[in-house]
Amino acid sequence: MIANSSTQNAGAVSPRLWQRLLLEPLLKDRLRLATIASALLVIALSQAVFLLMIGPFFELLVQASSGTQASGTGLSLLSLLPDGVPVPALLRDWLKQPLAMSSLALLVPLLMLASGLCRSLGLYVYQANQQYLSIDLANHYRQELFRSILKQRYLSFQQRSAGQWMSVIMNDVMYLQARFSEMLGGFLKDMVVILSCAVTIFLVHWPTALAAFLLAPLVAWGLGRLSRRIAEFAQAWQQQLAAMVGFVLSLRQRFNFIRAQRGEDRERQRFDKLNQDYLATIQKSFWIRSSFAPAIEFIGFAAFAGLLWALNQGIWFAKGFGGSELMQFFAAFGVMLRPIRNIGEQLSRLQETRGALAESFLRFETIERAEQAAADSSLQKLRPTKSLLETQSLHLSQLRLRYVGAVGDALHVSDLRWSPGAQIALVGPSGAGKSSFLKIFAGLIDPDDFEADFSLPQFRKQASYVSQSPFLFDGSLGDNLSYGGPSLEPEAALEALEIAQMGTWFRASERGWQRPIRAMDSNLSGGELQRLTIARALLRQRRWLLLDEATSALDVVTEQKLIENLLNLQRKKNRGTLFVTHRLEWLANFDEVWFFEGGKLCLQGTHSELLSEPRYLSYIQQ
Repeated sequence: MIANSSTQNAGAVSPRLWQRLLLEPLLKDRLRLATIASALLVIALSQAVFLLMIGPFFELLVQASSGTQASGTGLSLLSLLPDGVPVPALLRDWLKQPLAMSSLALLVPLLMLASGLCRSLGLYVYQANQQYLSIDLANHYRQELFRSILKQRYLSFQQRSAGQWMSVIMNDVMYLQARFSEMLGGFLKDMVVILSCAVTIFLVHWPTALAAFLLAPLVAWGLGRLSRRIAEFAQAWQQQLAAMVGFVLSLRQRFNFIRAQRGEDRERQRFDKLNQDYLATIQKSFWIRSSFAPAIEFIGFAAFAGLLWALNQGIWFAKGFGGSELMQFFAAFGVMLRPIRNIGEQLSRLQETRGALAESFLRFETIERAEQAAADSSLQKLRPTKSLLETQSLHLSQLRLRYVGAVGDALHVSDLRWSPGAQIALVGPSGAGKSSFLKIFAGLIDPDDFEADFSLPQFRKQASYVSQSPFLFDGSLGDNLSYGGPSLEPEAALEALEIAQMGTWFRASERGWQRPIRAMDSNLSGGELQRLTIARALLRQRRWLLLDEATSALDVVTEQKLIENLLNLQRKKNRGTLFVTHRLEWLANFDEVWFFEGGKLCLQGTHSELLSEPRYLSYIQQ
């Protein structure tokens, strides 16, 4: 990892990142959001009307039990409503009129039925639209997550296994989609029901509602501490799951070694250890996670019991309850209990999801900060004195690369000059800095210091890189050769294959450019893979070709022909080549040889010139 790469605390996510990942995809469909808000409002109002009608219904039962005639005049609707209920002036006169008991007996159930119908319609509209939003948000997050992975710095990307990246893409998005759907589908609806009940309780008897409100901060503080513990456990087991998945996926690369060395028992023990650690963390989190919803439900029952006790004792906030008010209050409180339990479970899952997604959000945050740092770096501020398309020489004044935890520079090159069309071999002991030098110019690693009379970003755009580990993907030969470049032109592609010593191999194939290439269970030898990746790099026709041990799997005869053909083509096209190699037989074919040792470029010259240097001669003769 580069020393100046930033690492952030998982909880310190910038508001701009939250906006890009969650807020923007939600706000882009304002009509749907307005529909959801309207549906929630209908649910809240219909719930409140239903609860308020319980009082009149109870009054009717009392009137009936006291012998009031059904045909006589009874109560007005206004007298049946709590005093705190706001009534528009246009309706107040109508509601004041006394109604016959027979009319009330019909009107009150009809109002309750109408409120129930409105609530059901509101739920239907709400759930249909929230499912759409959940899927859309998960899709947006998945796209942004994949883009962030592609933006990863090379060294940061290499620190995680394939299994860990798979866990990030699959588990993070799965968690987000499932939890967001649950939260929109249940959490918001339950919150609306609770708020509606709370408003009803306030209208029925505000002193009791005020007493409950004063106790809320203490309850929230206790639940907050519990929720943080849930998030910590979730983050721990998510990381352990990623490690276990990575271990399983790595078996394919090591399977031959494991079988040859009879290492099955040791691998089984390692997996059992990972699995047991994961299980132990999950089991620990169960005790805390399972206590969240019951704790909230118990708080609700405790508040209910406390109210009954306060009523019996005549405490100030419980005074003034009439029969209908008491029925409305207890009905509203009873309706709240189930949503309270549901919200407890949702909050538990929310904290679990927050912990599981912490590393994912940290990755977004780290990349954004790295991009900002890169925008402010010397690479962007540098104003080259000449264009790469016109220059006859390149001058690198200073290049430094440092790694975290290392003492001194991992790579230090100064005052280096070379021709843009030169064919250059990079040699030296393993770990001398050759590959790091090449990766800097390929755009895989950013140096800590860079001073030159040319632009490094511009150089990178005109360079084609072939790594030590050649890669082809599942698809046709033509698709693999044209990847990252222009569409396939058969004549140019065949010329590149001939230079890479793959012309005979191509002509022997009946399917030509449609010949299938398999990535995992490769149907190619290591040498064929390397030659095809070299041909792919030549097809891009960039001004510089960067090769990092790109012919190590070839036999001597094939390698000699390939290098001669490649260097002749590069000279003919006036294109430059930087070729990292440990094969010393062909160094005389290059225009220059750069000798690296201990992270420094020690010697520069032709092969014959450098033979007079004792250190170079000693290296060649090893």
